Amino acid sequence: MDVVWFNAGAEEASKMLTKGSPVVVLGDLRMDSWVDKETGEQKQRLKVIARTVAMGILPPRKSPQDAPQEQPQAQTKSQIPTQPQPSPHAHTQSPQSQAPQSQHQSAQVQQHQIQPQAPQEQETSTAYDFDDNLPF
Repeated sequence: MDVVWFNAGAEEASKMLTKGSPVVVLGDLRMDSWVDKETGEQKQRLKVIARTVAMGILPPRKSPQDAPQEQPQAQTKSQIPTQPQPSPHAHTQSPQSQAPQSQHQSAQVQQHQIQPQAPQEQETSTAYDFDDNLPF
């Protein structure tokens, strides 16, 4: 994606940034449209008009030693939806005993909804793990 940035900060950034440098860009999206003179096709390009650019604030890459810890998290996520389902014998109980169990089940559902948040936060930090083989 193209980023357009004007002011003295842009000049300084051009001296400090290299290919693959981690940056966070805050700004406005703009869609440019034009007709290709050679093919006659309508073309579009999305670009960011930057207001703020922050450099070098991403967390460090994880070492290969951390990789085994990520695998169990993925397994935990796939198991979570199956746990809050009610058991088949819950329908055979009397109405008086069903109410406390449904409260217990809703507590289990709430508990399982809270637990996945920690792995998601960790995955967010790895979402910025850029590959050095960039196409540009």
